[in-house]
Amino acid sequence: MSTRSLTIVAGIALVSCQAPAYKPDYSCYDKVYDSPSTMCWRGIMKNLPYVCDHTFHGQYGGCGYAEGKPCDRLDALCRKHDIVYGEAKAQPTLRMADKVFVEELGVLDCSTLSANGRKFRENGIHFMQSSWADIIGKPLENLAVCEEPADSPFQDIESIRLFFHAPEGPEEMKLLKKKPR
Repeated sequence: MSTRSLTIVAGIALVSCQAPAYKPDYSCYDKVYDSPSTMCWRGIMKNLPYVCDHTFHGQYGGCGYAEGKPCDRLDALCRKHDIVYGEAKAQPTLRMADKVFVEELGVLDCSTLSANGRKFRENGIHFMQSSWADIIGKPLENLAVCEEPADSPFQDIESIRLFFHAPEGPEEMKLLKKKPR
């Protein structure tokens, strides 16, 4: 690896350690916190035509986060996954979120999805079950953290499943231990 490549990787790693600048109110569909490393992944992927056409869906599907109401049930699941990623502090929590996400994609009623939505779902399941999902799209600041803090809403896989099944809005905020605006 060249010195320039190492410098870029080190810069991304250092910038990724910054804390979120604000606390979003997800009940109002605020933007989920984007770590600098996630912004870099999203920027790269959005600028590669083939990748862009096949790795994004709606507001929340794909690497990085948006804001606003989800366009369909698949996008709503992607939003839940993004919120767990935005709130999680430890790598094992991200993996549990991926596992619950794949479970939910597996039982999703595809009859309401567009052809692109069905393809995104299929690709999402395949990607999340691959070894690539352990690296690509993971916020770098979570890589070395092995345990969630005691005040985290996501202490185990059941708390993540519960969150995925909570209705959007105030119920989500209660599970996240946050008060809506």
